[in-house]
Amino acid sequence: MAGCAVYTGDIILSPYTIGTINLNGVGKVTGDLKAINATQLSALSADSLTSLGGALNLEGLTTLSSLDFPKLIAVSQLRLVSLPALGTLNFTRGLSQAKDILVSNTGLQVLDGIRPIAVESLDINNNVELETIRIENLTTVDQMRLVSLPTLQTLELGQELSEAKNVLIWDTGLQDLAGIQPIVVSALTITNNLGLQQIRMDRLRNVTDVLFIQANAWNVELDLPALERASNLKLWNVSSLHVPALTQVEDSFACYGSYLESLLVPNLTAVGGVLALVDNIGLSMFEFPILKAIGSGILLSNNSQLGAITFDDLTVVHGDMNLTGAFNTYVT
Repeated sequence: MAGCAVYTGDIILSPYTIGTINLNGVGKVTGDLKAINATQLSALSADSLTSLGGALNLEGLTTLSSLDFPKLIAVSQLRLVSLPALGTLNFTRGLSQAKDILVSNTGLQVLDGIRPIAVESLDINNNVELETIRIENLTTVDQMRLVSLPTLQTLELGQELSEAKNVLIWDTGLQDLAGIQPIVVSALTITNNLGLQQIRMDRLRNVTDVLFIQANAWNVELDLPALERASNLKLWNVSSLHVPALTQVEDSFACYGSYLESLLVPNLTAVGGVLALVDNIGLSMFEFPILKAIGSGILLSNNSQLGAITFDDLTVVHGDMNLTGAFNTYVT
């Protein structure tokens, strides 16, 4: 196999492989490169390999500590699963093509050298030592999951990310989300990141399905200065909300169990579903100065500091108006 410019087919390493495997001289493989449950494989390298027509699939390699592909730039799928001894990746040239990426249960502290422009699935989960994710050239991603990454402190997805369809950020060590700045998202769920104190996305303009924020740091600040439209906003446990450009919410706008003291949404004109403010114990005032229409009712409940309800411009409310509290003033 050494010196083979193009290898046609798959390369599959036996589960009984021991020690170091060097695929030196192989330039391209038309199929997969796969090693599964080869528990005594300690190092894998290919000094000339530039592309795989199929997947790079490494799974259950419990002693693999060295992965060296200095020229690899293209694979169909990248699967690095159950590699607890693997502390670093050597993709020196940078993996610039990969439709599906899965990195799970590895010993990696830094994930870099992976630089695709467009990804269908990016799933990084259960890497308990991972501190940094650096994927700098990403422009679009269909599915992104960052899950159970308790030591993650740095997330750098570059400034070119324009569209992310479904994003889940759950149980990470992140304190802010400065490293993810999409323009459009479909569903964005950010939950159980107990150190996350600030969510600021300067470029986000449109949420086409739902923005769901829950159970992050008790004082998390949500700052979306460019957001103009959203289908659903479902927000728990936020201490401040800044959405100065928001003009339309197509379905529901809901704040539950938050530490907001005030809420100003200056340019919102319509809520297609329910407007709900519930269990916000510090909320003493809110303003929706040009809100004209609500499609499925108003729910205000258990906002113990709220003494006045004012909707200056509201003319149409379809559905129930459930207003519970010790209000001194109600103006509409």
